Amino acid sequence: MLYDVRIQEVLERIICIKADDMEEAECIAEEMYKNQDIVLDYGDFTGRPHIICIGESCSDEPENL
Repeated sequence: MLYDVRIQEVLERIICIKADDMEEAECIAEEMYKNQDIVLDYGDFTGRPHIICIGESCSDEPENL
């Protein structure tokens, strides 16, 4: 049987943003992220990857040759 398995990594960084309230801080951070002023990389990895089997595969070729 072939199974599709999802591998998910989480990247996270805390930054300090000057704003009038939380909503404005989130908007500023979102704009900075969209403009690539904030780019997460391997140094922002938070720990072990999440590996989850999501069901039988619709593919005919396995990845683990």
